[in-house]
Amino acid sequence: MPRRSVRFVINSAIRTMVPWLAQDSTETNLLRLTYDSALLPSPQDERREVTLASVSADTVTVEFSDELQYADGTRVSCDAYILPLVSQLELLVEDYILARSGNVARISTSDPSAVLDILRSYACVPFRPEAPPASVLGSHMFSSGRCYVATVKSNWLELVMNKYHSEMIHEIDSIEIHTIPNISDRLSAFARDEVDVIPIASADVERIRNGELKNDGHILHGLTNSISTLSFRASGPLIDPALRHRLCATFPFEEFDARYRFGGTVFGFSDPFRCLDQREKHARLAGFARSSAIRMLVPKSEYHLERGEWMASAWSKSSGIQINVEGLQMTEYQSAISDPSAADIVWMGVGADHDSPRHWVRYGLLNGRIPVPPNLGRAHRLARSSTEEDILEAERILLSEGWYVPLYRHQQYYFVRNGLQGLQLEMSDWPLPGVHHPDKLTWASRSTGSDSLEGCKN
Repeated sequence: MPRRSVRFVINSAIRTMVPWLAQDSTETNLLRLTYDSALLPSPQDERREVTLASVSADTVTVEFSDELQYADGTRVSCDAYILPLVSQLELLVEDYILARSGNVARISTSDPSAVLDILRSYACVPFRPEAPPASVLGSHMFSSGRCYVATVKSNWLELVMNKYHSEMIHEIDSIEIHTIPNISDRLSAFARDEVDVIPIASADVERIRNGELKNDGHILHGLTNSISTLSFRASGPLIDPALRHRLCATFPFEEFDARYRFGGTVFGFSDPFRCLDQREKHARLAGFARSSAIRMLVPKSEYHLERGEWMASAWSKSSGIQINVEGLQMTEYQSAISDPSAADIVWMGVGADHDSPRHWVRYGLLNGRIPVPPNLGRAHRLARSSTEEDILEAERILLSEGWYVPLYRHQQYYFVRNGLQGLQLEMSDWPLPGVHHPDKLTWASRSTGSDSLEGCKN
């Protein structure tokens, strides 16, 4: 008889399911399972929207559905959307007026595109903060998505299907999410038949293909909406544009890619820039610059320290500028990302909910969390434009003035137990594959799995 549950593995523990506190991709993707955004996250999404929206030149009108129910059978009211909606409007929209009548809300603004983005985001969901939470993940019966949290323990949680949801999942009864940081421990759990889907690094692919488990599963992989980048800070020597251009022009891209085989080297964030070779432009702009040592921060892990030390050594040779690497524990590192004086360069990831210039530039590069110099007012204004041409010009300014050095696009790899079907990848899935289409998951009686890109939407 086919199994009725699917068991996933993630790298690090989930800290919160409060929408406006969620930060990393694990937490935001879990929210997509347990709540319905006011609007569908993507225009290509096959599910029915829980609201109706219309847009005029300066007004977004939203009519909230009265059919949505929480997992305890209580109907979701318009009130449940208003608090998270207002919190995001205050954060992301400079001017707005919200008027409400019954289930209809009208938001007058000069930035309707941003309002629609908010309504489609994981943060604009019908959360009930007045309900006493059963844990830091929220009370288990107060979800309104296709799943709700039924069990929470220190290193795993269980989601079960919301029987009141209009599009209830029928092929599986539950989804388990286990936290296992170490790859060897993940593979051991897979061998003991304790988990079904584990995230792996590209470096682990050959090990699995040639190992004892090669006949028990198959590898699924595809691109993500995340790009590793170096963020330059203006509080120290990199305020000098000649020094920034020199560093940008001399980064050892070929050696870096050849050594670590990321295979996704990029020179920008939005699609029109990703394949352009920005190095020639930087080389033409670069003047001679001298500086004291440059300080670069990376997360304090074996993976990042080894790569960071090699990068700094090769880059110091090619640029003639001494670059020193310092690793920080994750809590300190996360704080340093927002601190303009924490270092001269921070190696970090920039993600986007959707592969569009507005999401990369406005909500990624210029989201307020990553410090950029105050004299980039023109880039900020262009990023808030409704035209793609203006937004791309904002990205061009950031790249040409040397505030970001994009390195490579992340890829997602998973080892999947044979027999699990319907695992469809989207670029924003990492590290929970198929999170946007859990209704497609099924167990087959016989395996047809193989190395495949099936379901990837690149």
